[in-house]
This record gives sequence, C-alpha cells and structure tokens, in this order.
Amino acid sequence: MKNNLTAFVVLITFLSGCAFGTSQLKVVYPDDLQMIPETQKDKTNSSENKIEIEPGVTISAKWIGNGYSQPTAKSIFGLTNRYVIPYTRLTSLIDLKIDNNSDKYIDLSIKNIKLKVSQNNDELLPLDIDFFKSRWPTFAVKSQEMLIDQSVAIGDIIRTIARDKIIEPKSNYHGYLAFKKLNPSTESIQLMGLIKVDNKEDNIVLKFKKK
Repeated sequence: MKNNLTAFVVLITFLSGCAFGTSQLKVVYPDDLQMIPETQKDKTNSSENKIEIEPGVTISAKWIGNGYSQPTAKSIFGLTNRYVIPYTRLTSLIDLKIDNNSDKYIDLSIKNIKLKVSQNNDELLPLDIDFFKSRWPTFAVKSQEMLIDQSVAIGDIIRTIARDKIIEPKSNYHGYLAFKKLNPSTESIQLMGLIKVDNKEDNIVLKFKKK
C-alpha cells in the first residue's frame, strides 16, 4: 500500500510539472501605444491604412505596436512553458502590405521608407536584420534552451521582416517594418517613402493618430 501511495504521488508530481504552463501567451508591457488611420472616425476599430498609388497597386499599413511572442517550449499537454519576443521589447511594428493587381513590376527598397514622428519631427529608419542579430547573438548562447530561443527568434524575423523586393504583376507582398520603440506620448506618425512602379517613383504617405 505504501509503495502504491508513493508511486501515485510521484506520478501526480510528474504530471503537474509537465502540465505547468499557459494555454495563451500574453506579454505584459508597461505601455501599449495604439495608433489608427488619421481619417478613421471610429476609434474602436484598428483598421488598415490603405492607399492606391496607381491603378491596381495598393499600399496598406497596419499598426501592430509592441512585439508579439513566440512559444519555444511546450508541455505534453500543449501548454507553453517558455517563449521569446523575436522583435524584442525595444521596437514598434507596422505591418506593410503591397497588393499588385496590375501588369507592372514594383520595386520596394526598404531604405526609401521612414517613419516621421510629428511632435518632434524625428525621422526613423526601419531596423534591419543585423540589428536583431545583435540582440540575439550566437555567442551569448550557453545552453540548449537558449539555443532554441535564439533560433526561434531569428528564424521568425528572417521569415517576417520587410526586405527589398521586386513584386511581380498579379502578386502581393507583406512584411513587418520595425522601428525604434515610440514614446507612449506619441500623438501622430506618418509612414513615408518612395516605391517604384515600372521605374516610376511614387510617393507614399500613410498617416496615423493615437487611438
């Protein structure tokens, strides 16, 4: 009887350890700056800001804000035991989308994109992959768990960050623009830049205001 009781306690302890975790990831930030398109009247909805720069060529941007999390370890019950924030807590994200329903070629060059913060006229350039590699350095990896965290973070950024791209006719593209984290007191911003459509330069200006 004593052996059976001991085995039962060990089993319960093991299962409790395996079950430890959370079913839904929610990262707590000290601030949560929310921006919406300047022309949007309904502040309860955070919709995309969209413009058509040429017939059939649409540019849209959606404010994401704080970086999202990605699980790196789960229990046998599917609960998350560990996670990373690939884009770190140091950035503000904008989801950029380009829909090319024309017969033209679009040349997207990230160096031609910038974010203007209205109250101080700062002009921020998108952060590149090298910035994030410096935040997730290989030399800092000291364990198998840290290697997994680093690999998941960098892998996610490589898959999702906006890069230079030739967008072919009848296709679309989207990626995250990451900028140095904006101050929570920011009232308005403008996503600005140049995009070439069949070697013709088109200006884009997408304005956002604080929600």
